Amino acid sequence: MPDGGAIDVRAENKRLRPEDGMALAAGRYVKLTISDHGDGLSKNQPHNLFKLSSKTKVEGGRLDLILAHSIVTRNNGAVSVNSTVRVGTSFDIFLPASEEASA
Repeated sequence: MPDGGAIDVRAENKRLRPEDGMALAAGRYVKLTISDHGDGLSKNQPHNLFKLSSKTKVEGGRLDLILAHSIVTRNNGAVSVNSTVRVGTSFDIFLPASEEASA
């Protein structure tokens, strides 16, 4: 958001079931949702923000998205993005919940 704006961050416990249609194993997850109220993604922007290619531009945080996606998926999680032009963009990050209590 070049002109500034608000970002919302939400966390919730989520139990995924096979019938939820997610590409993740059923079980307990922590779902982080990060949303902005910016310009959204236009049709001219890449549909797959998380793929590195010879045309990937490092500017504007694109490399950050690729690295974040890699870290999440390597830890058995998933990232999805929803965007509407002139409304904003929302990223949902699912990470497996630990079965152990924190110290």
